[in-house]
Amino acid sequence: LTNSVRSNRPQHLSMKDFGSRNMRRLLIERSRFWAKIKKINPTFIKLTSRVIVRSGLGGLNQKIKFTAEQPKEPMKRLNLLLLLLLALSAVSCSDDQPQDGEATADDASGQVEEQKTIRLLSYRHLPADDSLWQQLKSEQGYQVDVEQASPQEMLQRLKNGSPADVAIFPDLRDAAVAKQEGLLQFHGLPGLDSYYKSRLRDDEGYWTGLSRRYPVIVYKTEAEEAPAPSFLFLSQPSQRGKVLLPPADDPILQSIVAAISVQGGQQAARNWVESVKANAAQGSPVSGGRERLLALANGGAEFTIALLDEFAALRNPGTYAELQQAEQLEAVMPKDGEGETHYNLSCAVVPEGGDSRKAAVLIEYLCSQKAQETYTAASFQYPANVMALPSEFLLNYMGGIRDDEVSAATISQYLPVARELLQEAGWPQ
Repeated sequence: LTNSVRSNRPQHLSMKDFGSRNMRRLLIERSRFWAKIKKINPTFIKLTSRVIVRSGLGGLNQKIKFTAEQPKEPMKRLNLLLLLLLALSAVSCSDDQPQDGEATADDASGQVEEQKTIRLLSYRHLPADDSLWQQLKSEQGYQVDVEQASPQEMLQRLKNGSPADVAIFPDLRDAAVAKQEGLLQFHGLPGLDSYYKSRLRDDEGYWTGLSRRYPVIVYKTEAEEAPAPSFLFLSQPSQRGKVLLPPADDPILQSIVAAISVQGGQQAARNWVESVKANAAQGSPVSGGRERLLALANGGAEFTIALLDEFAALRNPGTYAELQQAEQLEAVMPKDGEGETHYNLSCAVVPEGGDSRKAAVLIEYLCSQKAQETYTAASFQYPANVMALPSEFLLNYMGGIRDDEVSAATISQYLPVARELLQEAGWPQ
């Protein structure tokens, strides 16, 4: 601080005198400082400032003069200095306290965290899934909150207005039902991986297939004959009493009947339903693919229908007892006359009321090559992205698969027809 200035220094300055960006910043900071001082007690002390600029080889030199309406005795000056220090301390404390109506830093961070949170309702929640959510958070900053529920519970929650941004169903049937009942909203995917199979997505954009799931014929190794690679094998009269049936509401059974209706017509599908029903083994029907496989291993039936990933999970069990049961079973992949295989899908949807922008982030991420390999390998399913590889077990056991060229959207349109045919035939529930 200084009490006087030299008379030959300029008293007034214009912006053209300031060639330095630092000087303009200094003036702005100075004005803010004095505004805070005056806000505390404008009548207690008047402060004025004057910037003195002296140019030379050393650059810009600045001094600020303070003038107070107090006597200039040393003790008075000391008191003034103490008052200034107290004022600065008060300014600092006042800045740290939130004013009425102002959001604190914690509030702001909470709002940001909420904005970057994706609410997921899913039929599955595996450790591999958690690694994907962590990867998404590190790459794009989105946190995924997962709530697990059965497909039936998921449909009911969507009817009740679930707050989820994304829901993942285990099969195409449930996604198609949710669409038909008006529980979903369209979701665009502008960043969808170019190697994603487009025929695995709804034509109208209401569901997106995340993985391919193949129905197979599973048989006992001690069966009299190995099944031919066709679902027609199960309808032959020679298999009377040997086929352990799934119930009529089984989504995989319904998708098979829908595929037969598309390829061969409704009469061909009706004949198949009636013939397979006539071959039902004792104990039919059995709900759940895994439960059906265990019943086949321990019962008198020789054949059943299950998903390849359910069979693969049983062949890679957590206990030795389960492995002993699984070793009694083998699986064959049915094909049509063209050598193509029918498939089902696990599907991602966006419920009504969900944030479609956040949903697109998660679904696009799950359809990428890297995420596809992790997501599908953990559940022994086949990827929907052609550049992603399935698990080593599937490659060794089943190898490559040639998919049916019929789109999943077309199959979904015939699912109501399949349900009617099963009901007409009196298929056991």
